Amino acid sequence: THTNKMRIYGTLIAVVGYLACSTAFIQRPAHSLQRAQSGIALRMSIQSEVVEQMKDAMKAKDSLRLNALRGIKAAFTNVEKETGAEPNSLTEDQCLTVLRKMAKMRQESIEMFEKGGATDRAEAEAAELQILEQWLPKLANEETTRKWVLEAIEATGGGNMGKAMGALMAKHKAELDGKLAQKLMKELI
Repeated sequence: THTNKMRIYGTLIAVVGYLACSTAFIQRPAHSLQRAQSGIALRMSIQSEVVEQMKDAMKAKDSLRLNALRGIKAAFTNVEKETGAEPNSLTEDQCLTVLRKMAKMRQESIEMFEKGGATDRAEAEAAELQILEQWLPKLANEETTRKWVLEAIEATGGGNMGKAMGALMAKHKAELDGKLAQKLMKELI
């Protein structure tokens, strides 16, 4: 009996050790070693997060969310095919560019549906836009954008809107609402 207790105790220790190791492995994402490499962690994160959220939406039977996520995944796949890239290999910038284009299309659709009186369609587009925006960085407010526009105008010597916009976009593209920047640029030049 003492030997049996020792075997059971030894087995129990082995199981606890195994569970501790496997729990640590589960908590660490597969791409965690790549976190130190710039671009890879977020690229993998965005694309894999879309897939994970699709699974969650399927389980929850949330068709609106699922359709929006499928649209995002399809857009990523289209870019991969156009560029000849491997599946799930888009850079963070490529993913964000795709998401920005989709967000812009949703904003334009919302405006058109509201003008046409189709409020239900506008609300559906707004819900999809909200899903897209979870991955997009927050854009600068008007005051900050105005400051950046003035800096770009001064840096390029004034009068040439094209050069000033180029300088502005080169420096702040990810943080900037292009429409607002263009409007302010026209005002200030």
